Amino acid sequence: MDTGKPSGLLNIEPYAYIKNTLAELEAIHQNHQLAELNISLELKHAGDAHQGAVWHRKVKVVQSNTSLLQRFLNLFTTEGRKQRRQNHEAAALFRGQLWELLQTETAPYSLKKQVIQAVENGVLPFLKESECQAIVSSQDTILINPKERKIIREAAGFLKKELSGLLSRLPRVTLEDSREVLKAYYQLIILSPELLPDEHKAHEVISKLGKHFRNTRQSVGFTDLKDTIALSVLRDIREKLSLEEYQQLTKRIGNVFTYPYSPRQRPLRDALNLIFNNGLGSSSVQGHPRELVSAKDLALLKDSYQGLFFRYSRVHRLEENLFADGCAVAARISRLPSELRTLDLDRVKQDFQQYESLRRTLSAENQDQDQEFKELEARCKTHRALIAEGRAALLHVQLNQGRRWELNLLLEGIGKANIYGTDSEHNQQMFKKLLGLAQLRGPQVDLAQLDWIIAQNNRANRHPNVAIEGAGPTGLMLAFTQFQEGANVSVFEKRSTAYNRLQVVRLDPKWMDMLKFYLGEHYYDLFGENGQAGKGMVCADGLGEKAGEIVTHRLEEALNHRLAELMARNYDHTSQRDDPQKNRLERLAAYEMTKVEAGEQGYTVQAKYHPGNDPSPFANGKKKPPAGYQKPEATLTRPVDLVICAGGKHSQLRNKYMRDRAVTSARSYGVCSWEGPKDQSLQNDRLDTFPDFRGMVVLDQQFQQFFQEQMISQVERIEGLSSDERRLLGQQTHEQSSGVRSLQSSIHGRVMQTRCFDNKNLVYIGMELPEAFTQFCQKVKKKLAALPVPDLDQNGNKRSAADQKAWRNQRVARVQKALSKAWFQAVAHSYGIDQSLGVTQEMIDDSSVAVFYLQQRRVWRNVIKKKSGSRQVVITAAGDAAATPHFMTASGLTGARENVLHLQNYTRDVWNGPRIYQEYGLEQRQDRLEHAQLDTADFVIRQGLNFLI
Repeated sequence: MDTGKPSGLLNIEPYAYIKNTLAELEAIHQNHQLAELNISLELKHAGDAHQGAVWHRKVKVVQSNTSLLQRFLNLFTTEGRKQRRQNHEAAALFRGQLWELLQTETAPYSLKKQVIQAVENGVLPFLKESECQAIVSSQDTILINPKERKIIREAAGFLKKELSGLLSRLPRVTLEDSREVLKAYYQLIILSPELLPDEHKAHEVISKLGKHFRNTRQSVGFTDLKDTIALSVLRDIREKLSLEEYQQLTKRIGNVFTYPYSPRQRPLRDALNLIFNNGLGSSSVQGHPRELVSAKDLALLKDSYQGLFFRYSRVHRLEENLFADGCAVAARISRLPSELRTLDLDRVKQDFQQYESLRRTLSAENQDQDQEFKELEARCKTHRALIAEGRAALLHVQLNQGRRWELNLLLEGIGKANIYGTDSEHNQQMFKKLLGLAQLRGPQVDLAQLDWIIAQNNRANRHPNVAIEGAGPTGLMLAFTQFQEGANVSVFEKRSTAYNRLQVVRLDPKWMDMLKFYLGEHYYDLFGENGQAGKGMVCADGLGEKAGEIVTHRLEEALNHRLAELMARNYDHTSQRDDPQKNRLERLAAYEMTKVEAGEQGYTVQAKYHPGNDPSPFANGKKKPPAGYQKPEATLTRPVDLVICAGGKHSQLRNKYMRDRAVTSARSYGVCSWEGPKDQSLQNDRLDTFPDFRGMVVLDQQFQQFFQEQMISQVERIEGLSSDERRLLGQQTHEQSSGVRSLQSSIHGRVMQTRCFDNKNLVYIGMELPEAFTQFCQKVKKKLAALPVPDLDQNGNKRSAADQKAWRNQRVARVQKALSKAWFQAVAHSYGIDQSLGVTQEMIDDSSVAVFYLQQRRVWRNVIKKKSGSRQVVITAAGDAAATPHFMTASGLTGARENVLHLQNYTRDVWNGPRIYQEYGLEQRQDRLEHAQLDTADFVIRQGLNFLI
């Protein structure tokens, strides 16, 4: 049946005629009588000339009173034969009218449904059996309205055009490549499954995609992608249809939670379960959009009730959760100053701009004497206090209730919350104001954040001493949050601040919420604003994830600068006090924490000074120090109540007090970065080189040939090799050597996952390396190490055994670096970015090229308690020191962020929380911290297992 046939009924007269005729036939059928059709008068309406003969006449239903004998005798009479011809002609006419009606897009849904029911009930005996079967089997297509038909037409056309191309690109297809095909596939499955019979090519393509992603250890990502797309398709259908049209569709589909599940029911069940799991399951750790329930999601569930499912209890439970979280938010914001709700943000912006302008133009003396300036300064100070208080409340919501609900749905929940002594409308207005405050920026807003953090520290009743090992992103964020909760904070970092880590990290939405609050204006330097990229970028992908991508050292740089601003501001507040140690905040570069000791006054932590890592120009006599310069102490001591090991998996302090264990096998991985010099930047200002950071590279003949050329080129560029060493490397890397042939045969045709990012003037690629490549490198290095080392160095001095070992290690490292650079340059070539971006071998940052074995590890116990008399110290781990994230996971810092929040809650509760925690609940709170930290480690390890199965 050609459902797209262009025709239409131009007025409602034919509708009424068909409806009445069907009613008469139904009545006769129910009385177990026989009906005959006779041709009656022509239909008279303006569309006759355009409708064709089918609508020029109509039929009349007549109940047949003729006996069986009389009907038999009529077969042999002229009058009987004439009557039969008229009946057959009338039946053919009505049959044509019914077909025309069923193919007319604008015909009423109820009338089409009545025709189909009449066919199913046998009311229309004049229809052939094949016609009845065609109508019943195509009823979903017949009942489709024009909006659905348009979606189907576009989806069918897209699949017809793209399926063969996608199949031909295997195994190069990425998750991003398959997104649009999956979308069209699910549109047809949901709206018109009869267009995708079992033998349809689309099923074969989806099956092969599933196998492809299983083979490349992306099955979890493929499942997430399918669920996300199925839900987005269902949302899109609901938005395009009226409520009545959508409910008609859901009734045609039926209950999707009834086993066995049809190909149509399965994606719809998974899509609805995604909403239910988000609203009823445990809160999201990362807070990606696909992990949150939106207002559209809740409306979709309500509209799908009694169609796609019949148990409203799950929707009711979800609404109860929303109500409970809405009450929690309402209780939180009801404690905010009432002036905040009526704060005029436009007036605030004007006051801030005027204040900054006057502050730049007026001298310090005139500022003290200008009354208008003093009044403006006082208003700005009030504005700052309110803004910081409001933004802190918003961050609290984002990090708690915002892990389950989108903020627009939470706003609805707040409106339904009934908190004694509060007004729900006022609470909604307050929450809207908080959302508006999040958009404010500028020097005054920046200052407000710092002053608020210092004020929080000042309000604390007790000031525990916290020592943090490591000044990476984890350690620096710990410094902000611990100081905010009243702690005296010392951050010890063995490295220099000039340490350059070029790894790109992907920060989930909760990380971004925290950075926006704590970094101030530095946040916009990193991630830009209003679609404009900064040094890094914020991007959404097809899997329902939204994240910030930034080079590690740029993130550390921004956090260090902001911490320095907080330290300077805090110094201004505390320098006039008798005890500046009460609000201590310090970052100590070139100091490595070595041990924790008990003393008469309690526990202390000791740190060793590494002058070679000191960024100060006065260290080691690099520059003559000014008068009064105090040389750093060789050993530094600080009192401590809480020690946080955040120095990574190689943390010496953690290894001294905690045991860790391997939980996965080791695999070989590699990373490489290309960074353009200032006078020759990479051509990636738009930061859109990679549509999705999840990439694929096929190790085909072209890849191998380019790798071979690069390997020879890189080996030739190694400096300081002897003639024997060059001859050996030339033999080992020759395309006809046994090692190269074995490598090529082992990797030929393999498909490897990559992680590709671009930041401003930088491209970063990381990937799992084939075991054959690792073995090839080891064999080359082993033979190189076996060559004799010259007895004399370049100065003619005899080398000691230690010098010879160092010489061998240096040569081996150079060769490994050269082979790794050749490999990653071949990967860059396979993406074409060596041509499009200028990512050439000259742009490779040598310090970023690394090959390493990754093995996920975690500590046995995360909270270690040491006691000496009445004194106690707690030692815990955060970030990589607690659990090693897998290199290929979307965000290696998610677990670190959770550790930061657990420790922030612990410090608040134990030292400045209710008295019951301080006097009776310390052990219980430490146990809660232990469980929270271990749960986070479970999450980190579980994320990594996706890449090991």
